[in-house]
Amino acid sequence: MRPVIIFCFIYISLSGFNTAHGLTSQEKGTELAYKVEENYDYFGNFTSDVAIHISDGKGNEVVRSMKMDVLEAPGDGDKILMRFENPSDVKGTAFLFFSHKSKFDDVWVYIPDIRRVKRISSQTKGSDFMGTEFITEDMVRQEPEKFTYNWIGEKPCGNLMCDLVERFPVEKSSIYSKQVMWLDQDKLRFQKLDYYNKKGEFVKTLNFIGYKLYEGKFWRWDEHHMINHATGEVTRTEFKTWDYSVRLKPRQFTVNGLKNVR
Repeated sequence: MRPVIIFCFIYISLSGFNTAHGLTSQEKGTELAYKVEENYDYFGNFTSDVAIHISDGKGNEVVRSMKMDVLEAPGDGDKILMRFENPSDVKGTAFLFFSHKSKFDDVWVYIPDIRRVKRISSQTKGSDFMGTEFITEDMVRQEPEKFTYNWIGEKPCGNLMCDLVERFPVEKSSIYSKQVMWLDQDKLRFQKLDYYNKKGEFVKTLNFIGYKLYEGKFWRWDEHHMINHATGEVTRTEFKTWDYSVRLKPRQFTVNGLKNVR
């Protein structure tokens, strides 16, 4: 771990600024974003047992548990299957996400009460996800091709130093004007992600906590916390397992099979 260096610095965010490596701020931001993606990617598939703690900021909490399966799709984005197991009011609800690098993402939900699969349109990507501080747009993998980038400086982030990179959605239907990635210079991992709405207001922060190394190459977090700055409400997501030993099949990630997920 690098020692913490406390110093004053000039926070520069001019468009086209030349960095010390001869790159423009846009080039450096893009380079960092793709390096982070390389660190995360190439996992093949994995499953994770997840507990979602939903707090209203007044000490009240609801806990929901789910199983998440993720399969890489060569040449495209990932396929993600989420199925809720507890409590009883959400048991059996399942989501299927197909993320894409250069077109609209596809999202379906199976609603057990009516035994039907519904497609979620791009117009409703701003709706909350299962009562959490996440929205549907947050749940799909954020492929690097979906954004343009701008490096805006570096700041301490806990005991580490982070590069700060703005990313701007290419898709105009996004509910965000931009996000700011805090990427530690030690291992190039997300430390936090700041969200700004279409008005440019700072609305949410996602903090990544408790990194561990899996399979000798995958840095994954124990938890992440989504904080709503307007309401003070927090969704704490606990990743109890990261299992890379499974062998998931593409046929498990189909719309027709969604309602039969167990």
